[in-house]
Amino acid sequence: MPHTILAVPLPVELYRLIISSIDKKKDLCTLCLSSRTWYREAAPFLYRDTFLSNTRGLLLWCKAVVERPFLGKLVQEFSILFRQCWEGDCEIYARISQMLRHLPNLQRLILDVDDEFRIDLFEVFSIFEACPLQLARFDSRMVFSSRATVDFLIAFVKSRPNITSLSCRVQNGVPLRAFADAEAILPNLSRLVASSNVFIALRTNRPIQCLKIHLEEELDRVLIGLRSINETLTTLCVHRENRQGPPLHGCIRRLVESVPNLRTLCIHDDSLKEPPHLEDIRSSLAHSTCLENLAFNPYSPPSTHHQIPGGVSPVQFATQVMGTCPSLCTVTLPFWDTERLIYVKTPLGDVIGRPLPKPINRQCQSHCLDKG
Repeated sequence: MPHTILAVPLPVELYRLIISSIDKKKDLCTLCLSSRTWYREAAPFLYRDTFLSNTRGLLLWCKAVVERPFLGKLVQEFSILFRQCWEGDCEIYARISQMLRHLPNLQRLILDVDDEFRIDLFEVFSIFEACPLQLARFDSRMVFSSRATVDFLIAFVKSRPNITSLSCRVQNGVPLRAFADAEAILPNLSRLVASSNVFIALRTNRPIQCLKIHLEEELDRVLIGLRSINETLTTLCVHRENRQGPPLHGCIRRLVESVPNLRTLCIHDDSLKEPPHLEDIRSSLAHSTCLENLAFNPYSPPSTHHQIPGGVSPVQFATQVMGTCPSLCTVTLPFWDTERLIYVKTPLGDVIGRPLPKPINRQCQSHCLDKG
């Protein structure tokens, strides 16, 4: 587009309308180069979420935020990927700590680490000792593999009672008594993404509305925890490896019975590779009166799509499931459905397929119903 056209003055309201519909930052940057008005209106969209992973970019960003505090005020979500080359670099960690103190409106913090990099979590969490961050969401994609590292996590969240969403990876077998002893932590937790041992360790009731768990403990222990939050829980996402334990249909039935108010159920289970007992799966949903959304996904992506056995097409299976559970409004079957459709019940009661959007969860490459 010629520069003379870009330079024509436009009402600010029109700038905002155009900018709000652009989801790629590189396109926003192109617009910003054309005029100051574009930049002024696009700045909140450009800086509200920030991801850093390379040393030069990190140092430039830290310097910019400290020298221009208005930039830090725009940041609402901050994600950082720790690199192995930063190990033991005190200057890097000092710069990060200083920069974080200039993000007064930060709502979500995401910590990640290079693959196969055994990072020193003491170094990572020491960054936050002097930071007054009061987050709403904390996502740690690092693995807490010992009691000492779990203590770092608990100390971090304990000093931030405003956290409503927590995502963490604690290695199975690590003692979690500290979670049980710290009854005052996470009093406002409404969303939890963790292994089942963490969920079980959080013994006291919390107002959890959305729960995504990897079933590694006995199902009975998980069900006890679910019953304690059945009045608030509406979205449940279960990752089940299925090496041991009850059949899938039995697991679904007990989950639905334990949480009668459940609205959304997302199952990730590789037993779907085997010919499932379709009638048992349908009957396991018969007593649900509130379930509105249901999805079946693989546990270990990427998956090859399998046809539903018995000559049943995805739309037929979705129709049968919705007939068994009348409250259902949507059913997605990405494990079986090569057309990648979401099956929706129309006001007349018919079931039709609509194209699925791109995967919500980029990590699992499936259509997980948990949009967090």
